[in-house]
Amino acid sequence: MNILHFLARDDNEEVIKLIFKNVDLSKLSKIVNIGDKYGSTPLEYAVIYDHLALVKYFIEKGADSKINSDQSFTLLDYAALHNRLEIVRYFIDNEHFQFDSTVLYYAIENNCLEVVRYFIEEEEICINLQDGEGKSYLHYAVEHSSLKIFEYLLEYGATVDLQDKKGMTPLHFAAKNGSLYMVKSLIKKKAVIEVPNKDVMTPLHFAAIYGHSSIVRCLVGHGADINLQNKKGMTPLHFAAIYGHSSIVRYLVVNNVNTNPEDISNNVPRYESARYLFSLEQGVNVKLELNDDLYHYTTNYYPSSICCYQPQSTVCSAPYLKMQSHERHQKAFDEYTTKKRKLENISEELQFEDKSTVNLTHRSPISSFNSVSVQPANKDLRL
Repeated sequence: MNILHFLARDDNEEVIKLIFKNVDLSKLSKIVNIGDKYGSTPLEYAVIYDHLALVKYFIEKGADSKINSDQSFTLLDYAALHNRLEIVRYFIDNEHFQFDSTVLYYAIENNCLEVVRYFIEEEEICINLQDGEGKSYLHYAVEHSSLKIFEYLLEYGATVDLQDKKGMTPLHFAAKNGSLYMVKSLIKKKAVIEVPNKDVMTPLHFAAIYGHSSIVRCLVGHGADINLQNKKGMTPLHFAAIYGHSSIVRYLVVNNVNTNPEDISNNVPRYESARYLFSLEQGVNVKLELNDDLYHYTTNYYPSSICCYQPQSTVCSAPYLKMQSHERHQKAFDEYTTKKRKLENISEELQFEDKSTVNLTHRSPISSFNSVSVQPANKDLRL
């Protein structure tokens, strides 16, 4: 991290302008686009810390909006991720970036309602747009428990029964996540209770797997078939028995569930219950002792804590990315502050890819700049 990153983070536009005033315009783009040790430019700091005037100034001075610390993300993504609405609007209005649905997914996952509303209402982005996995914005809002955006999308007319490529509807995800409020809200908007996914799994199956008894009661109360078998012949009772959710087993039995349905392996729920109880008596971690028939389900839909096979890929959510970017920039800032803040005469040497260097020098504490000079550090780079 150098002086410019520090000043951008602190929104010290006045001092930045004093520095740039003494730099040859032909050399300015090198200085304004220099990265810290993570590759973050001063422009990226201005975006993340919500300094719109500095964002405009850096771009005016030749900052490349396509350069940032992670090339899999754009500065528009970062602005959406951090809920920087005015910066998002500036980027779009001035055509620095074209709309990409990824931007909205980041905003939804991080519950950034203002950014979502901007794209849906002002930019007129289709509210039911689906990504490569077939997920709509409503899917993402439910999956990531983004309540404000969930409510907004429902009120704005999002289709509640869209299925992704695995056949999952928003109601599947709401039942899986244990959000009774979302389940009730979707049902109120006429969501179909028993849309099967590709494995003929309904929301009731997922509620039984995860032990969400209140959601089981809600779905059954609205007409869900308690005896429906999935592709493997397993009913909600099978899953409740396998995972030891006794309250759900009891509720289903009281509601006249078929207690002897056979799955394709000829297992009935009482066998699963007996195996569960026996395993407990033997001190076995039953959550890790699933049979091979559940492999497909566990790796695709179920929590890692009950998976006998751990997926190898890591999915980075928007909140995680926001936290990671904040920690990265804060770490660089803290390192620089520790080294520089107490010094009164600081000379910062910037070195570029062509090995040319330039010194940015100030002669007062960082917190109160009064004098700034810019000096060339080698004879080949004239300012």
